[in-house]
Amino acid sequence: MNYGHLKIEQPLGKLRIRVNFTLNEEGQIWLTIPEIARNFDCFLSAVYTNIRIIFKNNELFKEDVCKEVSYFDDKGQEHIMTLYNLDMILTLAFRIKSYRAREFRKWIRKTVVTPIQKKEILLIDTSKISTTNYS
Repeated sequence: MNYGHLKIEQPLGKLRIRVNFTLNEEGQIWLTIPEIARNFDCFLSAVYTNIRIIFKNNELFKEDVCKEVSYFDDKGQEHIMTLYNLDMILTLAFRIKSYRAREFRKWIRKTVVTPIQKKEILLIDTSKISTTNYS
């Protein structure tokens, strides 16, 4: 199964971030807690704690934004991996206080909100989206 891809990075010597993403066939991205923490350049505990708070406050519901996938390692042992979708990733971006999360919020604003405020028509063909750079 394709889970999509999101990579937020800050090239050496650059102040701004670069955002690369690919949506899966359902127009979604699914990431684990370590992948989210790596993208936002923060501790795992910050992601985990904020996810718990989001669920506790009923901002999002586990059955809507979370799925568990089982897989087998090289030794044949089964493991369960918990994945979170784009709704959770975006919600976390507005809660986590890292530089990369803040720059991602700016990227969201520039890419999505600004065209709407300018009353530009926003048409997105998700089958053709693969990479977007913010520089």
